[in-house]
Amino acid sequence: MDDQDAESMSHEELLGHTRDLRDKLKPHASQWREMGLEVEPFLEDCERLIAFLEGRSEAWVDVAGFIEKLTAFTNETRAYCDLQRQAERVNAVASIPSVLDAVEDLARRLSDPDDARSAAALQAAVEAARQRIARGEVPVEEMADLSLSTHAQAGELRRRSQFRAAALALFWESRPPEWWAGRTAKERKEIGELLVSWRAEREKILGELPLADRRRLEALRPEDFDKPGALEP
Repeated sequence: MDDQDAESMSHEELLGHTRDLRDKLKPHASQWREMGLEVEPFLEDCERLIAFLEGRSEAWVDVAGFIEKLTAFTNETRAYCDLQRQAERVNAVASIPSVLDAVEDLARRLSDPDDARSAAALQAAVEAARQRIARGEVPVEEMADLSLSTHAQAGELRRRSQFRAAALALFWESRPPEWWAGRTAKERKEIGELLVSWRAEREKILGELPLADRRRLEALRPEDFDKPGALEP
């Protein structure tokens, strides 16, 4: 809003715009202050102008001077936001190497034979991203692809972990008295504590598994646990 706008603006329009500006800035004043930008002095100017325009104060307010302050404040906040965005971009780029290391570690931990292609794809994407960084480029597309792949793989690892934990707990629950008699007192105590935790979380764990996994687990009979692969997802 420049001087010409201020001159053509009616009394009520200026009052409305100033109120709106104050109401939008005020809730975030402390947040701006914590980030190093003082908002309170400008809010005080807004309050003085509003009081003058509403007839609650006879103290003259230089509207043109207020517009200059508004322009300066707008420029300051815009420059500050630009610096913040630049800092965020720098921090994001600086964090990429550690993200690539984490993805590479995930690829190494994909031990299931079915994951061989996924692991190879992750390794290739990591290498491509590192090459772009070496050329001074930001690997935006590669990082987006890696994010999707790692989320999918992390979800799959979690599924397998939950399946194995549930299958093992069901195995313990299915054991006959003679099996428990063959365990040491320490083993019985430790397994008993794990079963208490399992029973408290049973529905949550089973509910997070795909329906096919849950049905397979719930269909297991005591004799099924002796079959090869019964505890594997």
